[in-house]
Amino acid sequence: MRSTVAVIIPCYNAEKTICRALGSILAQTYKPTEVLVINDGSTDSTAASVNQWIRENQPPYVIKLISQDNKGPSAARNRGIVTANCEYIAFLDSDDFWLPNHLNVGMSVLLDNSNENIVVSSSPLVNGKLIQQKTKNGIKFRNISFYFMLFLQRGFCTPGTIAKKEDIIEAGLFPESRRYAEDLELFLKLRGKVSRWLTISSPQTVVCDKHLWASGAGLSSNHWEMYNGTVIAALNALKLSSIPSYLLEPVIRTYFFGKYLRRLVYLSAKGAYQGIFHRPSTGGVDP
Repeated sequence: MRSTVAVIIPCYNAEKTICRALGSILAQTYKPTEVLVINDGSTDSTAASVNQWIRENQPPYVIKLISQDNKGPSAARNRGIVTANCEYIAFLDSDDFWLPNHLNVGMSVLLDNSNENIVVSSSPLVNGKLIQQKTKNGIKFRNISFYFMLFLQRGFCTPGTIAKKEDIIEAGLFPESRRYAEDLELFLKLRGKVSRWLTISSPQTVVCDKHLWASGAGLSSNHWEMYNGTVIAALNALKLSSIPSYLLEPVIRTYFFGKYLRRLVYLSAKGAYQGIFHRPSTGGVDP
């Protein structure tokens, strides 16, 4: 039986990339039931670009453009999740795109295990480079544990993740009060609720440079705020763990502060970071 899946795309000033993302959905061998584009207060021609693409391509599924005041990517994704009329939710960012078999591969394993609560996430390609190792024996799936995701921050790629809508809502949706590591917090909480989190060994999602912490671009380049956001996400998610959070909090803070320093040293050596001991301001950041 073919289950319904909604694609959620938050976008902010994405006039140059949104049509590529929409085109990759249209090229899927497993077509979605609906696509929800959440225009998060864009000041460019994002909305016009989406409407023009719809007129020119006439996709064989429902596609809705929902506009709201600028509230950030978490609020935009949450708006799409609660609005969707499908059993499954697939996330995609406006400046990323999928390879043609992304939904087919992900939905196949979800439907083959429909008696379980499972999340599927594909390994990402960044500028054609695979971030996680590719298997030589076809597509395989690796079950990612809660603590693997927590400490290594691997095993998930937001624009490559597919999950049941009810599981996402039960996990608490994306925290809207923060702009850093909000996806990590939700996915850790989601991992604590589902039976398995499967990472696809064969990459199905192509992401842009902003997803690389070493690139010095996008929200992830604000390393001090990313450190703080990661610690908050970890501590909030650990409330669902069987281990008392007060026992793990010193470990969490020390571990991630060490990773923060390592990143700065690495970027300094590569000439990609100026002012290694300067903490970035906490002023507003565009999503």
